Amino acid sequence: MGLGAFDACYEQGPFAGALFEAESFLRKLLAELGARGIAYSVTGNDAAASALGAARFGFVVSAGGLEPELWETLKDVASRGRELRFGPRLPTTTPSGLEMLSSAPHASAHFQALSEQQLPGELASLAERHAAFQLRTEAGLRTSLFRDRNGAARVLFVTNTTRKPELAQLATPFLESPQSEAVDALDGDVFRASSARSRFRSHPKA
Repeated sequence: MGLGAFDACYEQGPFAGALFEAESFLRKLLAELGARGIAYSVTGNDAAASALGAARFGFVVSAGGLEPELWETLKDVASRGRELRFGPRLPTTTPSGLEMLSSAPHASAHFQALSEQQLPGELASLAERHAAFQLRTEAGLRTSLFRDRNGAARVLFVTNTTRKPELAQLATPFLESPQSEAVDALDGDVFRASSARSRFRSHPKA
């Protein structure tokens, strides 16, 4: 129903602690991704295989247990070279806790658990090792990049969440277009890139 761990714990009994830990890990992960400007997507069980197939590495947040089908899917993805990190711990049972999952790959660098404290360092290492796509912004600026069906970057939203105008510098080559332009969503002004690095004045968010 979209509730957080605190509200959901009333129905979970002894599993409430695991819910709190998983939610804390997830919030830390999202905060670190945002701070580093790393592009990411969040997916559920049914789309895990396709999402991880398109990703450079992945994180699995579990509140203690996973469905056997998803567990086997993750093991298969890791066996094909995709690095996966589990937090706040590696699951060992099904969600009910009544059945054990099959053994995790032994001593595999692609299939590891990490704590919330280890998360920042490991994320930085993964991002550097796999050349993760990053949109770095200054404080108060937010970015969202949208791609077409072929994976080419087409539309980039830059939002100023502060109360004063900010100057944003955009390196345009990643847009894969010889003619790039920016449109101010508030007044419709068009800014065309004249070099590989163009500066745009971003107005405060209404």
